[in-house]
Amino acid sequence: MADHTNNHTDLFAFQKELLSHKKGFVTYNVKRIREMIRYFSKRTLDLFYAVPFLLHVNSLRLPGYVADENVPCGIYRFHQTGLWEITKKIFRVTPREIRYILPRSYFIHALYLMGSLGTIGQTGYSDLDYWICVDNTAIEEKKFRLFKQKIRLIEKWGKENFGQDINFFVMDINKIRHNDFGQITEDSSGSAQKSLLKEEFYRTFILIAGKIPFWAVLPPRLTDKEYCKSVDMTKQIKNINFFVDDYIDLGNLSAICKEEFLGASLWQCFKASSDPIKAMIKTSLLVERFFADDQGPLLCDKIKQGFHRDHFEDNILDPYLLVFHHALHLYEILEDKAGLDLIRQCILLRINGMVPLRSRLTEGPKKTLLEKFIIEWQWDSEKINRIKSYAHWSEAEKLAFEDKILEKISFLFELLQNGLKNDQLPSFNMTPADLTALKNKIRACFQQRPGKIPRCSTYLKKIATESGYVISQQIEKNNKSKWLLSRGSLSDQKSNRGILYSSHRLIPVLGWLIANGLCTDVSSVYFWSYQGTISQIQGQKLLKQLYDFFESETAAQKETSLSLQNMKMFIAVNTEVSSSQDTLCHVDYLIQNTWQELFHYEMDLTPIENDHQKCYQVMSDIQFFLPDFSHTKGAYRIYSRWKRLETEVTKSVEGFLKASSSSGLITEQIAKEPDLLTVQKGKKNILLDTF
Repeated sequence: MADHTNNHTDLFAFQKELLSHKKGFVTYNVKRIREMIRYFSKRTLDLFYAVPFLLHVNSLRLPGYVADENVPCGIYRFHQTGLWEITKKIFRVTPREIRYILPRSYFIHALYLMGSLGTIGQTGYSDLDYWICVDNTAIEEKKFRLFKQKIRLIEKWGKENFGQDINFFVMDINKIRHNDFGQITEDSSGSAQKSLLKEEFYRTFILIAGKIPFWAVLPPRLTDKEYCKSVDMTKQIKNINFFVDDYIDLGNLSAICKEEFLGASLWQCFKASSDPIKAMIKTSLLVERFFADDQGPLLCDKIKQGFHRDHFEDNILDPYLLVFHHALHLYEILEDKAGLDLIRQCILLRINGMVPLRSRLTEGPKKTLLEKFIIEWQWDSEKINRIKSYAHWSEAEKLAFEDKILEKISFLFELLQNGLKNDQLPSFNMTPADLTALKNKIRACFQQRPGKIPRCSTYLKKIATESGYVISQQIEKNNKSKWLLSRGSLSDQKSNRGILYSSHRLIPVLGWLIANGLCTDVSSVYFWSYQGTISQIQGQKLLKQLYDFFESETAAQKETSLSLQNMKMFIAVNTEVSSSQDTLCHVDYLIQNTWQELFHYEMDLTPIENDHQKCYQVMSDIQFFLPDFSHTKGAYRIYSRWKRLETEVTKSVEGFLKASSSSGLITEQIAKEPDLLTVQKGKKNILLDTF
């Protein structure tokens, strides 16, 4: 391209080139949408059509309605698009109704999808990750909160009615321009990625509605100065095919600071907990780009250079194919044969899907690429079939495979650290708060400690709602019981096939379901116990109590920026006693901390002399495990399927806690003599040290 940025008199040539680039981008964008729809199920497609419409209007009879006339809504010129016409028919909106629900102005400048959608990396479990671009300076905080309420309602509606995860990221256009992406959350990388996140956005975004980024229609590899001059020149264009308000300035991207790579790789260490295969591919890309020649174009510029080509079917413009090639290149230059084999397995699983797509959807680009890679890699049929049958691997095999991936990601992280030290650059280019939160998130996901409920495979999380679970009790040769959890039938469990998790106690098995987010519907869990230890009704009731207790609003926030401390404690009394007993025999504790880690501890109470001392022991455990929350309402819950026992234990424990709160300490003598619960104020006592 001629240097029009320094020659404002050549406006006509600049205009002609700009319109040509616009045509290329629009064509490319349509092709990406077509590829995205190819892999959508009918339900996901219906949801995709609905989302922009629901963001555009606020109607009482439609999902996402907020009962406030001041709720911001409306997407720039959305009502002039074909998608608007489609969704009007889907929701059966009459011309009369349109007059009442059509917004008088727009709040959303642009709506984009980003990530693997519309690429060969798209799977049946790919999330709908939307960027909603708005101008925060044009709206007051109260209205912005109403908008947040609206999008959360749409997210919930999509999950409950379509089984599809929708993630809305509300992005301020002024902050995007300066690579400011907020703070670390479960879904947002905050300051861990800045220009790297913008590069991924520009490389993968699909325009759904609203304005086109100036970046997409300007030439590749402009300096920041050239970019700003070009944007200014667009304001001078007078052409019926170019209206400057149809575009949005999200800023240029000319280079990526090497200081960012370490924080970005740390973010991928965390994301490995939800998708280790994608994290492995992305981390490999980061390391390859870190050590690459700085003179080469950014990957997003490589994509932009091909907007005008007509070869989409052979994947030349596919963003994920570009990532695959660079990830493979890393292990070739490292001469890491084991790493090369591992990344190849990850790529094949990413293309084919951990749960393979329907056969008709593996035709076209995916099939062509799979065949090409298999020939290049010289894989035999046994190895190919092994990877393609990933869904049928045992849970232990899947976890072992994920552990290999995590080990390799850790190695790559260390490689980056060493590279940064050699360049004498700072270790991290992140805010201290984000760095602390991110490190804590990783510890919460992967750190093993005594009693901690372990993680499940990410595959299991993806298919969690697709079928029910069976929990059965097995009596072993030593006459001890063992509880087995599977997604198969009872016959599968009796032959030890399809076992997901097992424990000698029932409570940690239920805790495993909850800690891994596998059970939101207790009716999908079937119980079978030896000699009626626990019935189906009793088991489901217990699971419901656990779910309600740990999934309540107070425990829903994973505050990894906070200091680590226990927050909630479920106390299950006599869970596996098959008949009603007035005496305490056994207690199981499930304890949740501020990072939402779940721990199981148990105690045999039979050696303790009497029930008063047993209740005192339970009270002591509450104070020990919940030193800052033991007197907080809702911090603990005592449960027994024997209602009378539950009432008596709760009453006794609360009495001890009340006495402790009044005096500061409780003596062993008071525990033995419950009639002496009233303690003289200021009297010095000794608390039993039970741990």
